[in-house]
Amino acid sequence: MLEAKAGNLKLDDGELGAFEKDAMMNPSSEDGKITIADLMDDDAIVANCILFILAGFDTLQSLLLFCAYLLALHQDIQEKLREEINSVLNENNGEFTYDGLSTMTYLDMVINETLRYYPPAVASDRSCTIDYKIPGTEYILRKGQSITIPIYGIHHDEEYFPQPEKFDPDRFSQQNKQKINPYTFLPFGQGPRNCIGMRFAKFANTGSLKPQGGLFLSLNKI
Repeated sequence: MLEAKAGNLKLDDGELGAFEKDAMMNPSSEDGKITIADLMDDDAIVANCILFILAGFDTLQSLLLFCAYLLALHQDIQEKLREEINSVLNENNGEFTYDGLSTMTYLDMVINETLRYYPPAVASDRSCTIDYKIPGTEYILRKGQSITIPIYGIHHDEEYFPQPEKFDPDRFSQQNKQKINPYTFLPFGQGPRNCIGMRFAKFANTGSLKPQGGLFLSLNKI
């Protein structure tokens, strides 16, 4: 954020995914004089850092609890995940590393499916900035109106996720995740107001499924 404020933040487009590109700030005004430095003043930087801590860790613990619960209910998925984690740990002398976590594709699938099944936020809201006619209807959203986006409802809609009440990490395999409309999977939101802590949350979660001391939890169906 300090680099962005100083105007020194330079990124190659190849470093950014669609999620990050959506989140990029593109300041504009009628006279064209608003800059990144105007938006990212000291108060904004401090506020975002506090938001990182408060919002990030609260939703993080919710995801870990839901993930542990779902793994306890699905022993076959738990065992497959355990095998992947043990394999990667053996390759890295029993240590979790950033590169090692990046190779745990099934762990990423389990976390994404947990986020779909039990999204940390069941809904989100936005304010309409211009009058907008919803395509295919006669309904017009008026400037200033508030809009509620039912994240839980979208995540459990058969139109977007077949058998939505089934916990199925394979939805997010390399082959299948390309079929998912990105605006129907919203655990971190989408667009310019998406979650600033998306990468932090995912990395923290993948590194948190191993208890201190190196012993794995034995999760059993209740």
